[in-house]
Amino acid sequence: MLKVLLVEDETLVKVGLNSLVNWEEMGFKVVAEGNNGEHGLSLIKEYQPDLVITDIVMPKMNGIDMMKKAKEYNPDITFIILSSYNEFDLVKQAMKYGAWDYILKLNISEESMKEMLINVKEKIVSKNKKIMDENLPIVYDIQSTSIMRQEFLKSILENNFDDRKYIDSKLPSMKLELNEAMMKVGLVKTNLYLSETKYNDKDIKLLDFMIIEILNEIGNEFFNCYFLKLSFGTYAMVFSPELSDKAEVTDEKIKIMGNTMLEMLKKYVNIDAAISISDTYSSYLSLSQALSQAKEAMDILFYKGYGSVIFFDENVEKNLGYRDMKHINLKESLPKAIEICDLTLINSIFDSIIYNIQSAGITKHEIYELCNQTFCLCDIHLGEEWQIDNKALVEDKPVVETVYKLQTLGEILEYIEDYRNRMINFLKKKHEDEKHNLVWGAKKYIISNCMRTPKLKEVADSLNISAGYLSSIFTKYTGMCFTDYVNKVKIDEAKKMLKEGQHKIYEISYLLGYENACYFSKIFKKITGCSPTEFVKNSVNDSLIN
Repeated sequence: MLKVLLVEDETLVKVGLNSLVNWEEMGFKVVAEGNNGEHGLSLIKEYQPDLVITDIVMPKMNGIDMMKKAKEYNPDITFIILSSYNEFDLVKQAMKYGAWDYILKLNISEESMKEMLINVKEKIVSKNKKIMDENLPIVYDIQSTSIMRQEFLKSILENNFDDRKYIDSKLPSMKLELNEAMMKVGLVKTNLYLSETKYNDKDIKLLDFMIIEILNEIGNEFFNCYFLKLSFGTYAMVFSPELSDKAEVTDEKIKIMGNTMLEMLKKYVNIDAAISISDTYSSYLSLSQALSQAKEAMDILFYKGYGSVIFFDENVEKNLGYRDMKHINLKESLPKAIEICDLTLINSIFDSIIYNIQSAGITKHEIYELCNQTFCLCDIHLGEEWQIDNKALVEDKPVVETVYKLQTLGEILEYIEDYRNRMINFLKKKHEDEKHNLVWGAKKYIISNCMRTPKLKEVADSLNISAGYLSSIFTKYTGMCFTDYVNKVKIDEAKKMLKEGQHKIYEISYLLGYENACYFSKIFKKITGCSPTEFVKNSVNDSLIN
């Protein structure tokens, strides 16, 4: 297998070259990557590659100077030049000094790359008589060391080792360039979970490679860093700050490193992320504690949102305890607003929910519970048609499951707004049906006059339709007859009055227009399953428990 060295100072180009073709299928192995000509030259001497693909314009040493010096060291190395449209003169100079071919960065495609590799492989093999199997042991050693290093660090982070002797026995083969006296753990959490279903196993593998490649490229410009995947969309880094740096200097470097990582992940992979950093630890056995600190610090992500670099000891003001809340009786107000399709009232309720989440300082748990209650009430009272439509829009997942996966306050508020808009649009379509409008009008009239007993003809007259027509469409659109609905509304009002405890049962019966308390109790039990007296007892017990 022929060895390839990539030398390029732009991360995007390197990531693109790595992922564009299956190098091993083509008979090549990318053994190392350089950031500039000086770094590339040292890697050429270390790895003795068969092929070097290099940029021309780079810091410290350009590609042409690197090629000239490398040819002095090993004249058999084959070079391919990466260039831009405005570098033609430099390309001619590179060809003069022995470059085999050149590629325009903007024109790189899978087909052109494969064709070039086939041709250059024939050239290298025929000239140097090197076939791919000769270098397979070397490739295996490089690859396996990297994998073993990641597994070793992951086991330490997950606290799988309690024997220091075992760690010490493994450290020499791991070749870790960490200063054990000064180590930190970072956590990189992305929003990939929002689109998890879009990726197959192959996509995830490629995505992990690209993300770790970007993180590794940036991280090692600041510290000796090692990166590994913890779970889907979440990555860990272990690194050692400089002993000579003061704490504030180290923190500033970490902030710059973290912000650069976040910027590059957004630019090259189009994902949002946040980074949390532990305190400093001085033992490999303490790295699991460092990871726990990084995870604890990442909890602040809920309030700060993506794009943040968070330190464990950071004091974030979350306004908890500030309780200027707008009182909402969701269990009563939201079903009633949906029942009569009062879009203004529904919007007002959602505005109050959003205000309480944003401004009232309620806890993370309370926010999830408030969302859970709101969406469950909506799903129940909007009916089966809404539930079918809503499932199709949210990939057939329960709304509650979707909400609990959201990791930031901003994502939750965005989801609430999206849910509200879908719900309003759903109800507006119902408004286009005149029969729906008549039924809602009848419901509004009954609810507004429930302290007496509205008659069918009275309600029909208020809508300028016949009593027979109202009775027909009311049953069709509500699933219950007119009289049953009137009793349901009255009993709902009775339950509210019983909870308030300001009236006796016979007084409530009289206020709601029933002939006597006995008939009222009979209707109450038919609808609720218990007598008014039992309902009061149950309400008292519930309040004591809560």
